[in-house]
Amino acid sequence: MISVFLFEVPTGILADIYGRKKSYLNGLLIISIGFLIYYISNSFWIFIASEIILALGSCLISGSFEAWMVDKVNNGEKKQNLKTIFAHNAYISMTGSVLGGLIGAYIADKNITLPWLLSSIIVFIAYLYAKKSITESWQNGNSFKKNITNLHIYSKEGLQIILQKNNLKKMILLLSISALVMQPINMFWQPNFNEIISLKYLGFIWLGIKLFTLIGNFITQKISHQKILPAIFLSQIQAALSLLLIYFINTPLFLIGFFLIHEIGRGMQGPLENTYINDNITNKARRATVISFNSMFRTLGAAIGLFISGILADRFGIMFTWTVFPLILLIVSIALYPRKKPLFK
Repeated sequence: MISVFLFEVPTGILADIYGRKKSYLNGLLIISIGFLIYYISNSFWIFIASEIILALGSCLISGSFEAWMVDKVNNGEKKQNLKTIFAHNAYISMTGSVLGGLIGAYIADKNITLPWLLSSIIVFIAYLYAKKSITESWQNGNSFKKNITNLHIYSKEGLQIILQKNNLKKMILLLSISALVMQPINMFWQPNFNEIISLKYLGFIWLGIKLFTLIGNFITQKISHQKILPAIFLSQIQAALSLLLIYFINTPLFLIGFFLIHEIGRGMQGPLENTYINDNITNKARRATVISFNSMFRTLGAAIGLFISGILADRFGIMFTWTVFPLILLIVSIALYPRKKPLFK
């Protein structure tokens, strides 16, 4: 997480300077190398280096591909709905995640290092395909020296786009806090459920997570464009309330049920967030930078949440974090909810 936090904005700026296709391709190539290093190594410190390499590759991709896709859609002859495109992207990513998990588990049972090799090969094939199929005419007339000298200016311009829009600031703040709050849910669901059901059934819950997330993705397509921002806040309220109900009805069936239901709100978040933030980027030349700033803030929230939730869970128990953290998200969502008149004067 530290590497991602440090790399996010610089790589976003580089994508805006030298082109989103170049950044995306370099990201794929670096990730392929990172997976290959995992496959051939058995040293802890090499694994750490590989994680840093993978973080760099992920950051090169995170802002660049989304920025390229949005510009491609906006510049196309046929008008397309960004929200629908992001929802379809989520479907494809989720399907790939499920297939990767199932195939990886089967292969790892034969040889635990083979999934890393297979991942490296697949990502490299994606690199070759993207290199041939992705088109982009990105022009930046500045010299290399001037671009490097102006990095702080590009960064400032990207941040100003966020700071100038009050609702965009609220959304980014809310989702950064959401990333913090969801860490104990992400980290502890397996040990929590393993106390009430057999280990062999955890795979079915994992599949349930993917299914309910897809339901959330589907719901986003039914939301009108004017209701995207309120829907983002309501998705967080829905997720928080579902988790809080576990505290009041703490039986195995309801625990699993409400846990899965909260994934609907989390599934709604991605397509809605991506659509809203791209609709509010006024300077398309800084699109990747703004997207990277958003990702950086969420990574910071997740890192803080990971640290705090670990301490609190160790001292007070997992269910304590599953109650207090969603309560924080509920309060923040209501306090920041976009309204014509302020909640507090």
